[in-house]
Amino acid sequence: MKSKLSWITFVPLTIAAVIIKLTQIFYLSNEGSTLNGLTSFQLSYIAIGAVVLILLFTLLFVLIDRKTAPYYQGGKNFAAGIFGLLIAVLMACDGANRIFNIVQLGSFEILGLIDSILTLLSAVVFVVIGLSHFTGNAAGKGLALFYLFPAIWSAIRLISTFLEFRTVSIYTVDATRFIVYILLTLFLFNYAILISRIQGKSPVKVTLVYAFPACAALIMFAVYEITQLLTSGASIDFLANAEYGVIALLAVYVFIFLIEITIRVKTKDEVVLVEDNGETKEKKDEEDDLEIEEFDKSFANEVITGLDNDTVVNAPAHTYLETQDTSGFIYQVTPQNDDGPGVSNIYGNINEKEVSDFITSIDSDYGSNDTVIEEPEPVKTEPIHVKKEEPVKVKPSAPVSKQSSRMDEIDKLIFEISNDKK
Repeated sequence: MKSKLSWITFVPLTIAAVIIKLTQIFYLSNEGSTLNGLTSFQLSYIAIGAVVLILLFTLLFVLIDRKTAPYYQGGKNFAAGIFGLLIAVLMACDGANRIFNIVQLGSFEILGLIDSILTLLSAVVFVVIGLSHFTGNAAGKGLALFYLFPAIWSAIRLISTFLEFRTVSIYTVDATRFIVYILLTLFLFNYAILISRIQGKSPVKVTLVYAFPACAALIMFAVYEITQLLTSGASIDFLANAEYGVIALLAVYVFIFLIEITIRVKTKDEVVLVEDNGETKEKKDEEDDLEIEEFDKSFANEVITGLDNDTVVNAPAHTYLETQDTSGFIYQVTPQNDDGPGVSNIYGNINEKEVSDFITSIDSDYGSNDTVIEEPEPVKTEPIHVKKEEPVKVKPSAPVSKQSSRMDEIDKLIFEISNDKK
């Protein structure tokens, strides 16, 4: 599956983006530097360019991938479950702190209030996600809208960031945060579709397209902001900077998700969309058809031939099925062997000499030229359509005797009886 090749470009480009962002702190200033005269903000766009390259390469590998299954049902992942719960705790702290500041300052901004509420709701979502990772039970379609809260929360943060940047020039501001929330919103939206198992064209591959660049952007931004806080020398307010902690935990969570889906993702031949009853539609249809076919065969064998299903299954190939009344009467011609031409039924081949010996033994037992062969009473059964064949004509090797003439008459009578049965 060629989607996994995205790791080849993801790892080195992510490392390059992180190094470039850290270079902004230790080696560059806003006015310029000895690194070809680039400013700190200009260098930030080079780091963003590395993330964009990850997006393009991932898109390329996904487009040429023809084997990855469109759906994915996750299993137990304790690492993802732990970080999911940590994200929930930190989001709850961040949301509660924002609401407290709004109440304390008395500044009820609609966007800030919505942000705070969505942060708390997203914390609840990540509690459910974390627990599902521990149990290995995927969510159903009924929770699809519930899982969209983190994506809406990220979209609100994106709008807030855009409003902050609207009064400044794009050439003088670090747009890393803006790019981070764009990619995070796209990832969380498609991730909600994936874990909710909503039928789509290819939720797995679409999620991968945004997961790799979103993970790179989150790692780059978290490392930059946390390093800047630690090197600033100022006291760190945990609640005031809870946003950067959430970003860092999200980066680790997405990275673990990428490892999980890379290892466990299946091919199209192995996975189909599972219905609510736990059975696939294709499997259910095949089982229904098989039951109908087995019933038809069993019913036909019992009514028409009087044989059970096991007898029919174990019957020799290319033979006619025989009932108790027609046993020994239905034959089909077999190729001539060393003993001369013969006939075949389900019990094997009988050549001319064996038939002659059998008739001779009958004559010796009953010894009457007027032997009457009683025709069996007709059995009420459904007609069996069997291709009519001419009786085997055996050329006598000696003058026709009385015994041979009697044998011919008996063979003719047997053939007429068998035709009446048909």
